[in-house]
Amino acid sequence: MPLRLHNTASGKKEAFHSLGGEVKMYTCGPTVYNVAHIGNLSSFLAADVLRRWLIASGKDVRHVMNITDVDDKTIKGAAAAGLPLAEFTARYEALFRADLERLNVLEPIFVHATKNIEAMIADIQALLKKGMAYEKDGSVYFAIARFPGYGALAGLEKRKAAPAKHRVDTDDYDKDAVEDFVLWKGWKEEDGGAVWEAPFGKGRPGWHIECSAMIRRHLGDQIDIHTGAADLVFPHHTNEIAQAEGVSGKHPFVRFWFHRGFLNVENEKMAKRVGNVFALADVATSDLEALAFRWLIVSSHYRTPLNFTADSMPAAKAAFGRLLAAADRLETWETKSATADSAQVASTIDAARATFTMAMDDDLNTPAAAAAIFEAVKLAERPELSKGDALLVSEFLEEADAVFGILAVGLSLWRVAIKRPLSADEAATLDKLEEARAVKNFEEADALRTGLLKQGIEVRNTPEGTVWKRDPWME
Repeated sequence: MPLRLHNTASGKKEAFHSLGGEVKMYTCGPTVYNVAHIGNLSSFLAADVLRRWLIASGKDVRHVMNITDVDDKTIKGAAAAGLPLAEFTARYEALFRADLERLNVLEPIFVHATKNIEAMIADIQALLKKGMAYEKDGSVYFAIARFPGYGALAGLEKRKAAPAKHRVDTDDYDKDAVEDFVLWKGWKEEDGGAVWEAPFGKGRPGWHIECSAMIRRHLGDQIDIHTGAADLVFPHHTNEIAQAEGVSGKHPFVRFWFHRGFLNVENEKMAKRVGNVFALADVATSDLEALAFRWLIVSSHYRTPLNFTADSMPAAKAAFGRLLAAADRLETWETKSATADSAQVASTIDAARATFTMAMDDDLNTPAAAAAIFEAVKLAERPELSKGDALLVSEFLEEADAVFGILAVGLSLWRVAIKRPLSADEAATLDKLEEARAVKNFEEADALRTGLLKQGIEVRNTPEGTVWKRDPWME
């Protein structure tokens, strides 16, 4: 069946097809004034899985993501840090890109607000000319009462424009209010060097006009998919529609609105006042753990709110570790036995592949797709499997990994982690364990074995001799 995606605009699943041969996809990127938190990152991971599935389905994708490097938050942050705006935002953009790399996110086409000011000015001029915007006190505002259907994306009832005294003059929206919003903010002293010349006076763009102008400039008047977090539906994405369609006159501006559900922490919304805002570095101290976090996010359905708890990462590492161990076993398979039922293995893999495809086509049902992956893992865990059967299982896991994006990168990290050489002290302890066993001092041997285990080193005695391996999650 064709891919069906839930469209926020209609509130239901719709069959997806692109307007042209190339899927035009845009993701609301970060405002680079601080480190991205795990809620932000979960939204980018959802977009990454969507992009990967489109590619796996044979589609070409042009994926653009903005970098908001000028707005109230970046200006205030730069001033507080005593840095030029460009230097301040470059620091946090670099950290953001590093997080995406750790999470194995396919790199989009990055576009920066500060490099697209001309496009924003042109769009504001067009809105003024059409009477959808007006100047006031050196700034320019969008008159929402002049745009029919304002608020449809967010399910808001059409209302008249709010009195002028209630106009929003900030990029920070903390309440659900349908009001005229700022397109161009007249320069103030506290803006410092964040200023550009425009026909309607020097200043800087409002937050909302940045995305709509960059989309139109880099993708066109109409695009196939717009992704972002659920909290962007109103007012940001609502205002994007008004601006873009106000300029172009073309509807719809976006054919499919794709929104990631909220990520809470211990049943609470992330907030600085609560102290539960976590960055990737807070929950993943290693690159392998970062991929476990990716597994946690991508194996849950993108529209379902996710509650991050103290148990979330241990559970994700356990599942991911099981998958990695299976993949490692398959890749190094040496069994020549034909005792496994090849027909049954082939049938199981065919069923898993069909389930995976059907699940992904059903609004990216990644939990069902993950279950199909573990049907293959169960095969890999069998004590006997022919080489041919092992290859069948491996092929399916590689296909699935092209979408989930964790296995190929994770496997190399996992192997390094479990095979990291023993330190001098660890090697000495292992030697003492061997000596204790040789003289049948099993009490001492068990104590030494327990001590090594606490350090993340598992020691086993085999007919071929003593072998050890590290816990990949312990450094």
